[in-house]
Amino acid sequence: MAYAEIMERAAANRYAELADIMTVHNNPEVSELFRKMAAIEWLHVNNVNELSRELTTPVDAVQAGGGDRLRGAEIPDSEDMHYLHTPHHALKLAQKYEQNALDFYRQLAESAKSDELRAAALRLAAEEESHLRELDSWLLQYPEPEPGWDKDFDPPNAID
Repeated sequence: MAYAEIMERAAANRYAELADIMTVHNNPEVSELFRKMAAIEWLHVNNVNELSRELTTPVDAVQAGGGDRLRGAEIPDSEDMHYLHTPHHALKLAQKYEQNALDFYRQLAESAKSDELRAAALRLAAEEESHLRELDSWLLQYPEPEPGWDKDFDPPNAID
């Protein structure tokens, strides 16, 4: 559960960061979607923390560097982003990383040594499944863009 908290917190922070990046690139629609994703991830952080308290997860449960692999499990890499991404792209990217989180919780449930931890992991997996269904419904509003969506007729210029 301690590692799950690391993963969820990192996801919330990354979605907020991506929202800021999209704002800078004057892409308010995608920025708003990422802000919604960040808010949902903060709810996940709170749920994980609540479950950790119920399971009395020790404060020192995370070994130094032990959560490094999980930090990226649910968070989009900024290299996966394009400043002209459409909401469709942002949602597809979010689906990929939410599926990673679902897989993590399912694996946690399978390897759990206690019924309590297994139940907690299954509860978090159910939340991720619900989140994926929500993303599916959002995608219905944003069809896949036509080829050439990434053509910028006024590309950014930088002078060093």
